[in-house]
Formats: sequence, C-alpha cells, structure tokens
Amino acid sequence: AAIERDFGSVDNFKAEFEKRQLPALVPAGHGWC
Repeated sequence: AAIERDFGSVDNFKAEFEKRQLPALVPAGHGWC
C-alpha cells in the first residue's frame, strides 16, 4: 500500500499525521511552532 511505501508502516504514518495535526490544534504561544 502507499502508506507502507511512503512511511514504512501504519504506525509511522500515524506518528507523522499527529505531528502535523497537533500544531494546528494547540493555540499559538504554547511552544508549538
């Protein structure tokens, strides 16, 4: 599957997704840039 090819595993995909989503969910000024 594309996920395995791009990220190596579903877990890696989830980790990348969370890293990209968290900054947008946390209000500015809380250490997320």
